[in-house]
Amino acid sequence: MEILLSVIFGFSILISIGALFYVMIAHNWKSFLVLGVGMLPISLYFLSGEPPVQYFGFFSLICFIVAISLYIKNMKSSAFQ
Repeated sequence: MEILLSVIFGFSILISIGALFYVMIAHNWKSFLVLGVGMLPISLYFLSGEPPVQYFGFFSLICFIVAISLYIKNMKSSAFQ
């Protein structure tokens, strides 16, 4: 079980680093969605900690909110064209 947990966190860190670079290059809703999904295991781990550490757990939620707002903005701008 310990090996599986470390593999999940390792892949999550690799995916989130790659997605973070992708977010810096392309500011679209898909990149924020991938970053939110990639950071989900780490965010859930931080949410189980003490109250000051729990605030780092909301990073994945913030990525999902930004992805939804960019998706809505994209849909509104494409509807007017």
